Amino acid sequence: MAQHCPVASPLFVGDLDRRARCVRPSPGSCDRCALASQLDGIQQNMLAIILVFIGGAVGSIWRFWWSGWVAERFGETFPFGTLVVNVVASALLGLISGLVLRLGATDSAAVLQQFISVGVCGGLSTFSSFSLQTWNLLMERRWIAAIANIIVSTAVCFASIALGWQASVSAHL
Repeated sequence: MAQHCPVASPLFVGDLDRRARCVRPSPGSCDRCALASQLDGIQQNMLAIILVFIGGAVGSIWRFWWSGWVAERFGETFPFGTLVVNVVASALLGLISGLVLRLGATDSAAVLQQFISVGVCGGLSTFSSFSLQTWNLLMERRWIAAIANIIVSTAVCFASIALGWQASVSAHL
């Protein structure tokens, strides 16, 4: 009679790195353990998607509120609202990235990275990602790559805005 490995239910929302482990050595692990491991991976992906989704909503709402609040107080002759949210998102991403680095490969690090770095900062501003990547190049003393990233990213994004704007005007969107 075949024995099944004692595996906890794979349907949990707990530790992100938790894996169902077969008590039998590989390659003789049972089908139940293989299925539990697959379901665990699917569940982790779903949790990550939910964290990014909620974080993105929070970041988008913050962007809407903060940029409007700043624009009301300082006017719209210069995009102060956008500048503020970009600076806040960059500072938050730098803070969380440093914290995640110190936490290592832990559940807390994964949650922070998914919820705040990808979700909140992504919803608040993609400029924060650009800033972090440029910072990493500078920290690696890759001066030319950092300067190229600044120049190329700025030029390409600006050109993309101009092209998108022109396409919308031409297409009467």
